[in-house]
Amino acid sequence: METKDVLEITQTINTFYESSWNKLLFFIGIMFTVIGVIIPLVGQWLQRRASNLKTEELRKQIAQETANSQLQILKVFEEKFEELKKDLEKKLLETEVSAESKVNKTLGGLFQLQGNISKEGENHLLACSSYVYAILSYVESTEELNLGRVLRMLPETLKNLQRSDFDQLIELEENIEIMLANLERINENDRYTDSIRSIKQEYLNSKNRTLTN
Repeated sequence: METKDVLEITQTINTFYESSWNKLLFFIGIMFTVIGVIIPLVGQWLQRRASNLKTEELRKQIAQETANSQLQILKVFEEKFEELKKDLEKKLLETEVSAESKVNKTLGGLFQLQGNISKEGENHLLACSSYVYAILSYVESTEELNLGRVLRMLPETLKNLQRSDFDQLIELEENIEIMLANLERINENDRYTDSIRSIKQEYLNSKNRTLTN
């Protein structure tokens, strides 16, 4: 075999090995790329996907728990609001009742004063009407002291009236009936029983009294 042929064979073998080595290095490079880059990327993608799924589940769970907490807070708020509302309504009602009681007490005092002045002037019809209005006002207040005083004065005033006075002041008879009904309503433990009886008796007498009697 000639030297030229040996060189060609040697060159061919070297070329083959170099080509095979390069291919091996190429495949090794690809393998390292797959192992070192692609697989981690795929792993990260899978982890992110799993994480996203977990995050979504966690987000839904948090959202549900938040919604439940909000409902609980809203329920507590509504309960507290209703309590405050009832308390406020109660206080407003108490304030209204207290204010109305004070107004009625004041009106009662004015009518009582008017009755006293009319009685001193011997205007018995106006005095009687004023005392009746005073009693109607005091009944709707907490003023029991002056109520008791007027209850004692009214029968004495009725003794000076007669049938013609009721014909002259038509509303007086109706007001006396309302007054007696209101006194019966607040007559706890019979504390106004004697006054009611006395007023009824003098009221009946005055309606039956005439100038000839």
